[in-house]
Amino acid sequence: MKELLEKEKAILREILNVINKNSTFFITSHIHPDGDSFGSSLALAAYLKSKGKKVCVAMVDPTPSMYQFLPGSEKIKTGKKIKGVFDVAFVLDCGSQERTGGIIDFKKQTKIVVNIDHHIKTPLFGDINLVGHKFSSTVEQIYYLLKKAKNRLTFQEAVCIYVGLLTETCKFQESNTSSNVFSIASELLKLGVLPKEISKKIYQNKSFQEQKLLGMVLSTLKLSSVNKIAYLEVNKKIYEKTGVSGQETEGLINYASMIFGVEIAVFFQEQKDFIKVSLRSNGKADVRKIAVFFGGGGHIKAAGCKIYGTLKEAKKQVLDVAQKYVSKN
Repeated sequence: MKELLEKEKAILREILNVINKNSTFFITSHIHPDGDSFGSSLALAAYLKSKGKKVCVAMVDPTPSMYQFLPGSEKIKTGKKIKGVFDVAFVLDCGSQERTGGIIDFKKQTKIVVNIDHHIKTPLFGDINLVGHKFSSTVEQIYYLLKKAKNRLTFQEAVCIYVGLLTETCKFQESNTSSNVFSIASELLKLGVLPKEISKKIYQNKSFQEQKLLGMVLSTLKLSSVNKIAYLEVNKKIYEKTGVSGQETEGLINYASMIFGVEIAVFFQEQKDFIKVSLRSNGKADVRKIAVFFGGGGHIKAAGCKIYGTLKEAKKQVLDVAQKYVSKN
């Protein structure tokens, strides 16, 4: 494990010591969980269960159909509040503790909080914190944890970690696709992971309604700021016409970011009480700064936030700020 600093190795040992000394564990991730959320949570849960531990994996939002093939996904609890008291709570892939959606009271329902995350400037809210944006994903961090604990991963753990790597690097295409990522992926394939099979389940298993959704969302695609910003939306009318929920919108922002010359892509999703905004950068623009301006967060190349108000108001506010971050040439 030459990729890790001595300080990081010491934190891994501390986490494993906590695992060995405790019996009941709670695992959660951020609201609107993604492949990295599910992959890291289920890989860690599989390891803990193999050690004879009692484990509860829970998310505020339900598991999208594209991730329901993951081993252990059927046992994930869903709800705004989860009852119970746990020795240890693992908070995975969260830029802040608030991003868990308040699923449990961390002060009253658990003794120890372990914070594992790869976002920039994630606050150290845990009793133990393995935080660093040099990691491609939280599944990469979980990979190092499990490798520190044992020599060989199980097939179940390998599948979960691979899904997190695949989705968080956008099919191994984004700037977080390091040599370490390919090295880990290579090991996972040797354990029996089938890339074609997993890719098909995630990216080629769409319903008719989801394809109709894609068509309607693409019809909203627009350009601004001398064609350097592309944005699209999904509004309440589109939800009503297609009958799908917000879970099926993952990846739609990529259709805006793939336009030649576009530096910033924005995706607006109309929710019940707010507008969810996703941002992607193709160039030098730091979209995290845009998200932080509106109380959100994320990475330099991918970030998000919430806007309270109408869809029209949200588009004007975000696009006005985004214009300041595109190149002047």
